[in-house]
Amino acid sequence: MYLIFDAQEENLYDIFKTLSYDDIKNSLELKIYNRGLEYFKSDCKSDVEFNQDKTKLTATVYGTDDYNITLSFNKGKVQGSCTCPYGGVCKHQAAVLLYAINNLAEIDIPAQEKNKKSIKNHLQSLSKSELIALVEKYAPKEFFTTISNQFADAGDAQQIFRKIENR
Repeated sequence: MYLIFDAQEENLYDIFKTLSYDDIKNSLELKIYNRGLEYFKSDCKSDVEFNQDKTKLTATVYGTDDYNITLSFNKGKVQGSCTCPYGGVCKHQAAVLLYAINNLAEIDIPAQEKNKKSIKNHLQSLSKSELIALVEKYAPKEFFTTISNQFADAGDAQQIFRKIENR
């Protein structure tokens, strides 16, 4: 982990709320900041998320290879690491810092909510037959019973109740 800057806030979320482009620029080598800005503008980040107490932010940046970035806050210090071979605060970390200050609300969505959105989007993209196949494959037996009962006519319903009473 390499020191990026000192901060007084309680977590990364609060730091990113007040951080500006100039703050980031002043804490990095100009060459690193400019390259990070290029990466940020080319939208090459994914899987950006906080841990539960917002003291750690992880991300993936796509470049020559895919690099994993971690920004962490501990005892008033913001530090970063990257899996790239640079060996210091790199352009990938700069890109993630810039992304974070510009997309804080999106990053702050809990992972569970992101998964729900992702699943919902996937389900909406499926055809009717693909959806039916998923339901048939994964729905519990009780689901089919409930559906059958909802569409049963009065005679069917009476027959079902008689079966239950005779048990």
